[in-house]
Amino acid sequence: MFTIPDEAEWTIILNSVPDQWGAYKYDETKDVLRVKVKPGKTKSFKEQMTFANVNGKIALMWGDVQVEFAVK
Repeated sequence: MFTIPDEAEWTIILNSVPDQWGAYKYDETKDVLRVKVKPGKTKSFKEQMTFANVNGKIALMWGDVQVEFAVK
């Protein structure tokens, strides 16, 4: 999983190469899904990147930012 964060919109990327560490050998042609989502604010500051199930969606929380996306 990769993200491209921006103030107005984040891109969530699911890539088909599971054993990557960082984006050093990232290959966009191996992406299986790209989703654009609007960022919001977390209820509390998250020092570590945190994932949770929120209303049936995956919520990625980091710092004071939260983005949610559905996985079907």
